[in-house]
Amino acid sequence: MLEAINDGLRRFADFRGKSTRYQYNSFLLFYLLVNLFIQLANPNQETLSNVVWILSLIPTLAVEVRRAHDVGRSGWWVLVPFFPIYLMFKNSVHEQN
Repeated sequence: MLEAINDGLRRFADFRGKSTRYQYNSFLLFYLLVNLFIQLANPNQETLSNVVWILSLIPTLAVEVRRAHDVGRSGWWVLVPFFPIYLMFKNSVHEQN
C-alpha cells in the first residue's frame, strides 16, 4: 500500500499512463486519512484543511486521469459527476498488443 501511495505522490503531475484500481483506492484512502487527522487535530482551523486540499488537488486529478486511462476512458471523464466513484470499482481494461 505504501508503494501505491508513493507512486501517486512521485508521479504527482503525470497525466499519462495508467494507475491500477489498487493504486487509485490507496491514494484516495491516504488523502482521506490525512484530511481526517487534520480535522480531528485542529477542528476549528479550516485554513490548514484548505491548504491540504489545494496541495492534493493536482496529484488527485493526475491519479484519477491515469485510472480513467486504465479503464479505457479519456481523462476528461473525471469532470463527470460521480465518475471518480465509478473508478473505484471498475476493473481494468486489458488491451491487446
